Amino acid sequence: MPLMEAKEVAERIYMNIYWCCRGDLPKAEGVIAKFVEDIRTVSACQIKRLNTICKSDPFLNAFAITQVATGLVSLISDKTLEKSFNDFEKE
Repeated sequence: MPLMEAKEVAERIYMNIYWCCRGDLPKAEGVIAKFVEDIRTVSACQIKRLNTICKSDPFLNAFAITQVATGLVSLISDKTLEKSFNDFEKE
């Protein structure tokens, strides 16, 4: 059972990258694009590797969820980012 929903993971990753880029949105989007591509490549290789040693296993699901969460990072909009900041400030 995952500790967080994929959407929440994606939002947190996006916010961390945005923060590390000091609010420079074009730079953050470039980092996110590279991150998404790297994670997709790594996940695809790991799934192929896992398929050679197991047929039905939670690890396969975990990697699939990782790919979904990574894909969501690239779809986050400014409104989602603003909502995440507002929600965080309320906590």
